[in-house]
Amino acid sequence: MKNAGKILVTGATGNVGSLLIPNLANLGADVRALTRDETKAQGLKDAGVEVVVGNVELQKKLDGFRANAEADIDFKTAQDNEALRIKNTGVEERALKVGQRAPDFELYDFEGNQVSLAQLRANGPLALIFYRGLWCPYCNMEQLALQEIYPEIRKIGAQLAAITPGRNPLPADHPLAQVAAKLGVGPEGDGRTFPVLWDEGNRVADSFGLKHDFSDASRDMVMGVGLDMEEINGAEAGWTLPLASTYIIDKAGLIRHAVVTADWRIRTDPNDTLERLRQVAADQ
Repeated sequence: MKNAGKILVTGATGNVGSLLIPNLANLGADVRALTRDETKAQGLKDAGVEVVVGNVELQKKLDGFRANAEADIDFKTAQDNEALRIKNTGVEERALKVGQRAPDFELYDFEGNQVSLAQLRANGPLALIFYRGLWCPYCNMEQLALQEIYPEIRKIGAQLAAITPGRNPLPADHPLAQVAAKLGVGPEGDGRTFPVLWDEGNRVADSFGLKHDFSDASRDMVMGVGLDMEEINGAEAGWTLPLASTYIIDKAGLIRHAVVTADWRIRTDPNDTLERLRQVAADQ
């Protein structure tokens, strides 16, 4: 089993997953455990299993896209290597944790309005989503899924906002820009109602401990498909990105829940984010 590659097991803390994962690990398989509740997976962590938080509903869509995108084994290997390299930098461990205070910020949204963290959390808990950019299909799929639950988030008195380092949108005729436009997550805001904020220089991501750089191999690959991160993000941010992350921040500015992962292909399910917001809203 040592040559089977990384195996993603969903329902990691369920009756089947909790038995299957240790057995696979004992056989030498490289296992990643997907669970909705990280607190129930401490035993897996103690056993050295990589645990990621998410939900199979969104993750199924992401995995379906990933299967097609990574049909070429060389591309798949490069993506896996880059995710592992980012993880090995220790950036996940440096990221802000539950119980810490979220650093204040003021950023501009897509429409040119200045928005502060204090404003976003003034009336209730905030889900703050860091994503890589409009060029990232995984990010666009996540943004679309978040849009679907945004009305429910507002009903419970909570707020949702996303942060991206992208300073300049892709040309309208770029294939990835066309995908974003079709999904309704482009700068024009068609189909999107929650604020998306430009993080110039990746400064806010850096203050949360989420900023990381590209490897030379990854940079060459991205440039090979016509993407220049320095042009998109601006010279100050250059070839850096935030980890794909979800933070739940309460009215007092404290981090109540955090999901940070080096693997941009795995995201927290929006329904889980909604439930976390509901719990924090009930506490306040």
